[in-house]
Amino acid sequence: MNIRQEFVLAGAIVSALFFMAYRQAFPFGEMMTWGARVKAKQANEVRSQHYSYYISDESQGSKLLLDIKSGIHFWHPQVVIWVTDTNGHFIKTLFITESSAKGLFMSGRTADNFKSFDEKKGTDPISRQNLRLVDALPYWSHSRGKETQQGFYAPTFDQPVIDGMTGATPQGNFYVQSQVPDSLVYFDIYLEVNVAFDDNEYYSEYDFPDDSLYHGGTGLLGQPSLIYRATLNKEKNPYFTLMQLIGHSHHSGRTGHLYPDLTTITTAQRIIDRVVVSLEMDE
Repeated sequence: MNIRQEFVLAGAIVSALFFMAYRQAFPFGEMMTWGARVKAKQANEVRSQHYSYYISDESQGSKLLLDIKSGIHFWHPQVVIWVTDTNGHFIKTLFITESSAKGLFMSGRTADNFKSFDEKKGTDPISRQNLRLVDALPYWSHSRGKETQQGFYAPTFDQPVIDGMTGATPQGNFYVQSQVPDSLVYFDIYLEVNVAFDDNEYYSEYDFPDDSLYHGGTGLLGQPSLIYRATLNKEKNPYFTLMQLIGHSHHSGRTGHLYPDLTTITTAQRIIDRVVVSLEMDE
């Protein structure tokens, strides 16, 4: 083989490799996925060294502490924690991220810019004109049952959540300390979490073409919110338990139904690694 033939062969090999990488053909697709997972894991390891604290100033009731460890797909999530009786009747919101509590979802946030958009959000003055209605936590909002003037259940800029503790969006692991009424002995605690634009093969811009809320209204393109639950009993003190993932919400927030089938949920199951709940009774 002469030099020219070697040059042509080398060029063909490079072109083929470039084409396969561009089309993410095997094994390049798997390599890129592996690389993304490694980067996500490294970022999560940095976050795991830090905790944010959200502590209620309430002094009455039994102390409730949630220790939430972030997973590798934790990115600016919307989170709400609330209490119901064991029949599912809403009692109290314990904690909710500020954007969901006050309807502070800015127009212009897209799948392409949301990471940089989130970093600088809050630098512009807030007005009704640059807000859009989003129901990122529909299982909670329907359980709460307060319909807004627009006919939706998500809080808005004009009708924010006034009960419960609000806080900035957590950046990683976080603690929430709150209180539950002394009258409650046996009850359920729920946590709902949602990350925007985490689309997969089941929840993407090509799915649910007839659902206007999913594509342009209160929905967020991507996987629906996930719901965790734990049942607590004050007769056991001190009490520790793990919250269990019990299902997901409606993909566009149209209903407050719980969907226990998680076969279409992929990366969203790794937003949260685990949630430990502890309960302490007053002496």
